[in-house]
Amino acid sequence: MIKVSYRASAGGIDAAALKVGWGMQKTVGLFIMTAAAIVAAWWWLGMAAPMPPSPLDPGEKLYCVSYAPFRGSQTPLDPSTKIEPWQIEQDFAQLSRVTDCVRTYSVDMGLDRVPEIARRHGLKVLLGVWVSSQPDRTQSEISTGIALARKFPQVVRAVIVGNEALLRGEVSAETLGEYIRSVKSQLPVPVSYADVWEFWLRYRSPSTFCRTGRMTRLQRVRPPATSMRSANAWRRPSPARRW
Repeated sequence: MIKVSYRASAGGIDAAALKVGWGMQKTVGLFIMTAAAIVAAWWWLGMAAPMPPSPLDPGEKLYCVSYAPFRGSQTPLDPSTKIEPWQIEQDFAQLSRVTDCVRTYSVDMGLDRVPEIARRHGLKVLLGVWVSSQPDRTQSEISTGIALARKFPQVVRAVIVGNEALLRGEVSAETLGEYIRSVKSQLPVPVSYADVWEFWLRYRSPSTFCRTGRMTRLQRVRPPATSMRSANAWRRPSPARRW
Protein backbone atom coordinates (compact mmCIF):
# COMPACT_ATOMS: atom_id res chain seq x y z
CA MET A 1 0.00 0.00 0.00
CA ILE A 2 2.77 2.36 0.87
CA LYS A 3 4.68 1.58 -2.35
CA VAL A 4 1.64 2.15 -4.57
CA SER A 5 0.83 5.43 -2.86
CA TYR A 6 4.42 6.58 -3.35
CA ARG A 7 4.28 5.82 -7.09
CA ALA A 8 0.98 7.63 -7.43
CA SER A 9 2.35 10.65 -5.64
CA ALA A 10 5.49 10.63 -7.74
CA GLY A 11 3.40 10.49 -10.89
CA GLY A 12 1.42 13.50 -9.69
CA ILE A 13 4.62 15.44 -9.06
CA ASP A 14 5.89 14.65 -12.57
CA ALA A 15 2.63 15.83 -14.14
CA ALA A 16 2.64 19.07 -12.15
CA ALA A 17 6.26 19.75 -13.09
CA LEU A 18 5.46 19.12 -16.74
CA LYS A 19 2.52 21.55 -16.55
CA VAL A 20 4.64 24.27 -14.92
CA GLY A 21 7.43 23.77 -17.47
CA TRP A 22 5.01 24.13 -20.40
CA GLY A 23 3.57 27.31 -18.90
CA MET A 24 7.05 28.78 -18.49
CA GLN A 25 7.98 27.94 -22.08
CA LYS A 26 4.79 29.60 -23.30
CA THR A 27 5.54 32.76 -21.31
CA VAL A 28 9.12 32.94 -22.54
CA GLY A 29 7.98 32.37 -26.11
CA LEU A 30 5.44 35.20 -25.91
CA PHE A 31 8.10 37.50 -24.45
CA ILE A 32 10.53 36.72 -27.26
CA MET A 33 7.85 37.29 -29.90
CA THR A 34 6.85 40.62 -28.33
CA ALA A 35 10.46 41.77 -28.05
CA ALA A 36 11.11 40.79 -31.66
CA ALA A 37 8.03 42.74 -32.79
CA ILE A 38 9.19 45.84 -30.88
CA VAL A 39 12.71 45.62 -32.32
CA ALA A 40 11.30 45.18 -35.83
CA ALA A 41 9.00 48.19 -35.39
CA TRP A 42 11.83 50.45 -34.21
CA TRP A 43 14.07 49.18 -37.02
CA TRP A 44 11.37 50.05 -39.55
CA LEU A 45 10.84 53.50 -38.04
CA GLY A 46 14.58 54.14 -38.12
CA MET A 47 15.03 53.24 -41.76
CA ALA A 48 16.43 55.95 -43.98
CA ALA A 49 13.73 57.79 -45.90
CA PRO A 50 14.31 59.63 -49.16
CA MET A 51 14.04 63.40 -48.85
CA PRO A 52 11.59 65.17 -51.15
CA PRO A 53 13.07 67.57 -53.67
CA SER A 54 13.53 71.16 -52.52
CA PRO A 55 10.55 73.39 -53.38
CA LEU A 56 13.00 76.26 -54.00
CA ASP A 57 14.35 77.18 -57.39
CA PRO A 58 18.13 77.02 -57.85
CA GLY A 59 19.62 79.99 -56.05
CA GLU A 60 16.35 80.86 -54.33
CA LYS A 61 16.40 81.29 -50.54
CA LEU A 62 13.93 80.94 -47.69
CA TYR A 63 12.66 84.26 -46.40
CA CYS A 64 13.58 83.55 -42.78
CA VAL A 65 14.24 80.58 -40.49
CA SER A 66 13.99 80.12 -36.73
CA TYR A 67 17.39 79.62 -35.14
CA ALA A 68 18.10 77.69 -31.94
CA PRO A 69 21.81 76.86 -31.68
CA PHE A 70 21.73 74.08 -29.09
CA ARG A 71 23.64 70.91 -29.97
CA GLY A 72 24.14 67.60 -28.20
CA SER A 73 23.83 68.06 -24.45
CA GLN A 74 23.38 71.84 -24.73
CA THR A 75 20.00 72.95 -23.43
CA PRO A 76 18.33 76.30 -22.73
CA LEU A 77 16.96 74.77 -19.52
CA ASP A 78 20.45 74.92 -17.98
CA PRO A 79 21.31 78.53 -17.05
CA SER A 80 25.02 77.72 -17.28
CA THR A 81 24.78 76.86 -20.99
CA LYS A 82 27.04 79.08 -23.09
CA ILE A 83 27.01 79.09 -26.89
CA GLU A 84 30.44 79.98 -28.18
CA PRO A 85 30.78 82.42 -31.12
CA TRP A 86 32.54 79.81 -33.29
CA GLN A 87 29.45 77.61 -33.09
CA ILE A 88 27.20 80.44 -34.28
CA GLU A 89 29.73 81.18 -37.03
CA GLN A 90 29.49 77.59 -38.25
CA ASP A 91 25.70 77.65 -38.22
CA PHE A 92 25.42 80.96 -40.05
CA ALA A 93 27.95 79.90 -42.67
CA GLN A 94 25.58 77.09 -43.58
CA LEU A 95 22.31 78.97 -43.12
CA SER A 96 23.43 81.86 -45.30
CA ARG A 97 23.33 79.45 -48.25
CA VAL A 98 19.58 78.91 -47.87
CA THR A 99 18.24 82.08 -46.24
CA ASP A 100 19.01 85.73 -45.65
CA CYS A 101 17.30 86.01 -42.26
CA VAL A 102 17.22 84.24 -38.89
CA ARG A 103 14.72 84.57 -36.09
CA THR A 104 16.03 84.06 -32.54
CA TYR A 105 14.30 83.51 -29.20
CA SER A 106 16.58 85.15 -26.65
CA VAL A 107 19.74 87.19 -26.22
CA ASP A 108 21.37 85.33 -23.33
CA MET A 109 23.57 82.22 -23.22
CA GLY A 110 25.89 83.78 -25.79
CA LEU A 111 23.17 84.72 -28.28
CA ASP A 112 23.90 88.40 -27.82
CA ARG A 113 26.63 87.76 -30.43
CA VAL A 114 24.06 86.83 -33.09
CA PRO A 115 23.64 90.29 -34.74
CA GLU A 116 27.39 90.82 -34.99
CA ILE A 117 28.01 87.42 -36.55
CA ALA A 118 24.91 87.65 -38.75
CA ARG A 119 26.24 90.87 -40.27
CA ARG A 120 29.43 89.10 -41.36
CA HIS A 121 27.35 86.49 -43.17
CA GLY A 122 24.93 88.93 -44.77
CA LEU A 123 21.99 87.84 -42.62
CA LYS A 124 19.19 89.95 -41.17
CA VAL A 125 17.82 89.14 -37.70
CA LEU A 126 14.37 89.06 -36.15
CA LEU A 127 15.70 89.50 -32.63
CA GLY A 128 13.89 87.52 -29.96
CA VAL A 129 13.68 88.74 -26.37
CA TRP A 130 12.74 85.98 -23.92
CA VAL A 131 9.91 86.86 -21.56
CA SER A 132 9.48 84.65 -18.51
CA SER A 133 8.03 84.66 -15.01
CA GLN A 134 11.37 85.98 -13.74
CA PRO A 135 11.12 89.81 -13.95
CA ASP A 136 14.85 90.37 -13.45
CA ARG A 137 15.80 88.02 -16.27
CA THR A 138 13.12 89.51 -18.52
CA GLN A 139 14.34 93.05 -17.88
CA SER A 140 17.90 91.97 -18.62
CA GLU A 141 16.76 90.43 -21.91
CA ILE A 142 14.86 93.59 -22.83
CA SER A 143 17.79 95.87 -22.04
CA THR A 144 20.18 93.70 -24.05
CA GLY A 145 17.75 93.42 -26.95
CA ILE A 146 17.28 97.19 -27.13
CA ALA A 147 21.04 97.77 -27.00
CA LEU A 148 21.64 95.27 -29.82
CA ALA A 149 18.89 96.75 -32.01
CA ARG A 150 20.47 100.18 -31.59
CA LYS A 151 24.01 98.93 -32.20
CA PHE A 152 23.11 96.92 -35.33
CA PRO A 153 20.28 98.88 -37.01
CA GLN A 154 21.17 97.47 -40.44
CA VAL A 155 20.95 93.91 -39.15
CA VAL A 156 18.06 93.80 -36.67
CA ARG A 157 14.95 93.91 -38.83
CA ALA A 158 12.50 93.65 -35.92
CA VAL A 159 12.30 92.76 -32.24
CA ILE A 160 10.00 90.00 -30.98
CA VAL A 161 9.20 90.53 -27.31
CA GLY A 162 8.29 87.15 -25.87
CA ASN A 163 7.64 83.73 -27.36
CA GLU A 164 4.49 81.89 -26.21
CA ALA A 165 4.72 83.54 -22.79
CA LEU A 166 0.91 83.69 -22.61
CA LEU A 167 0.61 80.06 -23.69
CA ARG A 168 2.93 79.01 -20.86
CA GLY A 169 1.07 81.26 -18.42
CA GLU A 170 4.28 82.92 -17.26
CA VAL A 171 2.98 86.50 -17.57
CA SER A 172 -0.36 88.23 -17.89
CA ALA A 173 -1.43 90.04 -21.05
CA GLU A 174 -1.17 93.32 -19.15
CA THR A 175 2.42 92.67 -18.07
CA LEU A 176 3.34 91.57 -21.57
CA GLY A 177 1.77 94.74 -22.92
CA GLU A 178 3.95 96.82 -20.62
CA TYR A 179 7.07 95.08 -21.89
CA ILE A 180 6.07 95.58 -25.52
CA ARG A 181 5.19 99.24 -25.04
CA SER A 182 8.52 99.82 -23.30
CA VAL A 183 10.47 98.35 -26.21
CA LYS A 184 8.39 100.15 -28.85
CA SER A 185 8.97 103.47 -27.16
CA GLN A 186 12.73 103.04 -27.41
CA LEU A 187 13.22 101.61 -30.90
CA PRO A 188 12.28 102.65 -34.44
CA VAL A 189 12.09 99.06 -35.75
CA PRO A 190 8.88 96.98 -35.77
CA VAL A 191 8.10 95.29 -32.44
CA SER A 192 5.90 92.23 -32.14
CA TYR A 193 5.11 89.15 -30.05
CA ALA A 194 4.99 85.44 -30.97
CA ASP A 195 2.36 82.98 -29.81
CA VAL A 196 -0.07 80.37 -31.07
CA TRP A 197 -3.21 81.58 -32.82
CA GLU A 198 -5.42 80.75 -29.85
CA PHE A 199 -3.91 83.56 -27.83
CA TRP A 200 -3.96 86.06 -30.69
CA LEU A 201 -7.69 85.35 -30.94
CA ARG A 202 -8.17 85.56 -27.19
CA TYR A 203 -6.54 88.99 -27.06
CA ARG A 204 -7.85 90.47 -30.30
CA SER A 205 -7.61 94.13 -29.30
CA PRO A 206 -4.22 95.65 -30.22
CA SER A 207 -4.78 98.16 -27.41
CA THR A 208 -4.07 95.28 -25.04
CA PHE A 209 -0.44 95.63 -26.02
CA CYS A 210 -0.07 99.12 -27.50
CA ARG A 211 -1.40 102.47 -26.35
CA THR A 212 -1.76 103.62 -29.95
CA GLY A 213 -3.87 100.61 -30.86
CA ARG A 214 -1.34 99.70 -33.54
CA MET A 215 1.00 96.74 -33.41
CA THR A 216 3.18 95.26 -36.09
CA ARG A 217 2.32 91.73 -37.04
CA LEU A 218 5.22 89.92 -38.64
CA GLN A 219 3.82 87.16 -40.79
CA ARG A 220 4.66 84.85 -43.62
CA VAL A 221 2.30 84.95 -46.56
CA ARG A 222 1.60 81.68 -48.28
CA PRO A 223 1.01 81.87 -52.07
CA PRO A 224 -1.95 80.25 -53.84
CA ALA A 225 -1.48 76.52 -54.16
CA THR A 226 -1.30 76.57 -57.96
CA SER A 227 1.29 73.83 -57.95
CA MET A 228 2.89 71.37 -55.57
CA ARG A 229 5.94 73.59 -55.46
CA SER A 230 4.02 76.75 -54.55
CA ALA A 231 1.90 74.81 -52.06
CA ASN A 232 4.97 73.74 -50.11
CA ALA A 233 7.16 76.83 -50.36
CA TRP A 234 7.04 79.93 -48.22
CA ARG A 235 7.86 82.97 -50.33
CA ARG A 236 8.85 86.48 -49.50
CA PRO A 237 5.89 88.29 -47.94
CA SER A 238 4.59 91.71 -48.70
CA PRO A 239 5.78 94.56 -46.42
CA ALA A 240 4.91 94.18 -42.74
CA ARG A 241 1.20 94.57 -42.19
CA ARG A 242 0.00 96.74 -39.35
CA TRP A 243 -3.05 96.22 -37.20
